Amino acid sequence: WMAAASDDVAVRFVLYQEEATVAMRREQHVHGDLIFVPKPSGSGADYRSIVYKTFALVEWVARNSAPRFVLKTDDDAYVHTGNLVAALRKACRQRGCQGEKLYMGAEKRNGVVITDAGNKWSNLEYFQLTGIREYVPYMFGGGYIFSADVGRALHEINGNVPLKFMPNEDATFGFWVMGMDLRHVDEPLIRTAAGQGWFYPLPP
Repeated sequence: WMAAASDDVAVRFVLYQEEATVAMRREQHVHGDLIFVPKPSGSGADYRSIVYKTFALVEWVARNSAPRFVLKTDDDAYVHTGNLVAALRKACRQRGCQGEKLYMGAEKRNGVVITDAGNKWSNLEYFQLTGIREYVPYMFGGGYIFSADVGRALHEINGNVPLKFMPNEDATFGFWVMGMDLRHVDEPLIRTAAGQGWFYPLPP
């Protein structure tokens, strides 16, 4: 789907510097579509470290690019970029789609915070920090969108007072933006498995 993306869609892959093989550096030289970031000390390249890569993308965009929207998605997902762009243009309320204050995706409400040690989805840090056993509403991590002004705000906040990084990247992102006055859009087509939807996970 990336090869078929229109000129107004830019695709980037976020990797840890230690993942930079000779083949990947060759791809970077040819396509320039890789972002290499340092791995935080004590973290592995597993599910629980995705939150660091996600925020590295937020920071890279704030420093190096000026898109109207950012889609964070997984590498096992397929995105209909044409339908995606059309949906975003339809959602725009500001001239030139600037400053939309948008957070869009497949919304999860009343998600249970798992605290069992050893469980892949365990997020004891969240419970210890908040004292609540349900997540605030957030967009599923398979693919969610935020307008560029949201990313810039997070970048600025973290530069002054560090954000709290926790496992479960998508719930953490929802936690970060909870206090922002954003337009939350629960987009039904993000769940579509085929046809006219603009996003769906690839089959196993």
